[in-house]
Amino acid sequence: MEILVINQKGETEQRVDLSMYPEYEKMKAPWYWIVTDGSGTYYFGNPAKVLALDTNEGKLWLYQPEGETVEGLGIGKTGTVYGVFADENREAYLGKLHAAEGTVIRCAELPENNSRLSFSILQPGVNTELLLADKGAGIWSYDGQEVKLAISLKDIIGNGQDILAMGFLGDGRCCIMSYEDERYRFYYVPVEG
Repeated sequence: MEILVINQKGETEQRVDLSMYPEYEKMKAPWYWIVTDGSGTYYFGNPAKVLALDTNEGKLWLYQPEGETVEGLGIGKTGTVYGVFADENREAYLGKLHAAEGTVIRCAELPENNSRLSFSILQPGVNTELLLADKGAGIWSYDGQEVKLAISLKDIIGNGQDILAMGFLGDGRCCIMSYEDERYRFYYVPVEG
């Protein structure tokens, strides 16, 4: 297995051969998210664990939250890696991952909601540290202090559409792909000014 680093022209800049890390090979698991921080450490995540791989130092770090699940991983504007974690009572929070220390620091509470919030999309903002997307509720922002609902999905599209995918563009817009009236439709929603 390899990680390919692709530049803006679509060309391969670098290849990271993961077979060079025997510890990684022993931990083969389905990874749902992969992000890299400002120093080039790769983070792989699934609901049970987060694995950090520092290719410069050749070190691995494994974080397995006790009594919690990982609900998403992403990187902020400052290069900080964030994770969404939920406990057995479904209370969720945003945490900063620190691979060198092997810790996760709680940095913001996530809103209570009757339905399960699943923030599988966490990306840097243009005018804020982090943008988060939840297919059930909407688009959220984290300014370094708190998580706030930026846009409710009810304000974007009507009820009943099947939201297939969400993501953020480099200019701060959210792209939403839905299925409506037997057609695929894309919405581009400005989140940040």
